[in-house]
Amino acid sequence: MGNGGLSTRDGKESLIGTRHAAQLLGVGLSTVQRWIDSGDIPAHRTLGGHRRIQMRDLVEMAHAKGLPLLGEIPVSSRTVLVIDDEPDVLETLAVRIRGMRPDLKVLAADSGFKAGVLVRSTAPALILLDIRMPGMDGIEVCRMLRADPATASSRVVGLTAYRERRDVEALKSAGAMDVFFKPFEPEALGELLDRVLPRHAIEAAAGGTGDLSESKEGFGGRSKGGPNV
Repeated sequence: MGNGGLSTRDGKESLIGTRHAAQLLGVGLSTVQRWIDSGDIPAHRTLGGHRRIQMRDLVEMAHAKGLPLLGEIPVSSRTVLVIDDEPDVLETLAVRIRGMRPDLKVLAADSGFKAGVLVRSTAPALILLDIRMPGMDGIEVCRMLRADPATASSRVVGLTAYRERRDVEALKSAGAMDVFFKPFEPEALGELLDRVLPRHAIEAAAGGTGDLSESKEGFGGRSKGGPNV
C-alpha cells in the first residue's frame, strides 16, 4: 500500500516540506511559514536549513482551524469504509455505492473493533461511521482514526438516526467532517461521493495529486452546528 504522504513503510510518520503543506491546506506558502513562526504548526529544520513538518501535526492543525486537506490523495483513495452495526444499513450503502461509483472499493464493518482492523490495512479515504454502536461507539472510533497517522487524513462522515445535538457535537469534536441523518437519499449519497472523492481526482491519484472538497448535502439532512430539528 502506498503511504500517500502519511506514513512510511516502516510505520514512521513522514515529513513534508512547507510547499507541500501549503498545497495540502490550500493556502499560500507565506501563510504556512507564518503559522510555523507563531507555533500553530510544529516544525523543525534539517541540516540544510529546510523546514519539515510531521503529517500528523499538519492534520491536527487543519482540523483545529476547520480546514479541509486538499491536494494529495493516497493510493487507497478508491476505498470507502462503511461502519454500522445494522446489517441492512451496511448492505444498502455498499450496494448503492458500488452501483453509483464502480471505480471505488467498498468495505464494511459491523463493529468498531472490526473497523479498527480494516482501517489499519486499507487507510480508506472516506469513512461512513454510525455514531451509536455497541462496544466501541462511533465517537471512540473517530478518535482512534485521528490518533493514527495512517488514517489521520481519512474523511469521516457520521451517520445517525438520532437528532441529538450532543452526539453530533461530540463526533465533530472527535474529528468528523460532518454528520448526516438517516434515512438517506440515493441522490445525497451520490453527491457526497462525488464531492469528497471527485472522479477526476481519483484518476489523478496515480500521480499523487487530486482535489478533495467538503460535501454540501446530507443523507436526508446535514447537520449545521447541530442536528436539524
